[in-house]
Amino acid sequence: MRNTMLWSSGGGSQKWHKAAFTPFTRGICISDQLFKVLNNFTLTEDQFLELKVDNYQKKTEYKYWLFYPIKQWNFPHLSIENSIFKKINKNDKDNITIVKASSYYELLEIKKANYKNYEFIPSILTLKKEYDFLFDGYTFIVSERLRKAIEEAGLTDVFFYNLDYKVIVKNEN
Repeated sequence: MRNTMLWSSGGGSQKWHKAAFTPFTRGICISDQLFKVLNNFTLTEDQFLELKVDNYQKKTEYKYWLFYPIKQWNFPHLSIENSIFKKINKNDKDNITIVKASSYYELLEIKKANYKNYEFIPSILTLKKEYDFLFDGYTFIVSERLRKAIEEAGLTDVFFYNLDYKVIVKNEN
């Protein structure tokens, strides 16, 4: 049986602490100021875990948050049937096939059958409703509205990059 070490107790202790939950592989440690900005926006199924960071030498304590986007395996916030994916040959990056699927499970089966030789990335990712921040299984996506709010709050250590694919919202009405 394999155990995952999440953190050590420090101070040279040989005692390791383990947790009975999935390790935070996609979590982002954010400041309290960014946490306050995010709370005014529409997020997907996410959770925030409060962290306190102590500097024992300076006797200071800072409040941070572990922002953990919960990856739901069927991605209920995505409209897979209205999305388009690229199947890219790992050995020949110019060999690209467009893939559409009627459901997440169909897309998963296509990926499983091709995982050794191909990688899959979105070409057009369709959301069921508008979100300001989400993890789509590939990357973190931030709305223009949230990006502007972060910049206006003076949070200069947050960096934004353009996506290599298009994100649209499909109105279900």
